[in-house]
Amino acid sequence: MSGKGWWRKSGTPAVNPAMPSSRWKRLERVCLVDRYEVLQTCWKPPDV
Repeated sequence: MSGKGWWRKSGTPAVNPAMPSSRWKRLERVCLVDRYEVLQTCWKPPDV
């Protein structure tokens, strides 16, 4: 068992198959990847 938290282990080969986006959708939870993509398409950089 590793002392590393889930956030630090995110993106690793051990975690990606264990917690895919489809799992969060099935549990009716917010998928952070999907939310991030929506926010990126809506965000406009400020005028400088």
